[in-house]
Amino acid sequence: MTHEYQETRKFLHARIRTLRKKSRITQEKMAHRLGISRRTYANYERGIHAMPVEVLVCIADMFGTSLDYLTGREMPSEQEMSESEEVYDRTCKNRYYYRKNL
Repeated sequence: MTHEYQETRKFLHARIRTLRKKSRITQEKMAHRLGISRRTYANYERGIHAMPVEVLVCIADMFGTSLDYLTGREMPSEQEMSESEEVYDRTCKNRYYYRKNL
């Protein structure tokens, strides 16, 4: 792994953890919304396992943000910050259904 890739992964996991805590969502609730076990989610958040793209997209949708923001490639505007706080309760049921029925 390159140094840049490792830094992006660290940033990704830290940003997701920060967004989750800021919205007062437990790891258990996040895992439930994503259709995975809490242990799997915790391993993703700690960076033990890489997150599948489907999970990253669901998390971005849940928090009303982009993948670029999650990976540190883009900073949100002031308007996006306030809007994302109102969108935390989104779920990824359609993506989860699709993923389970491939």
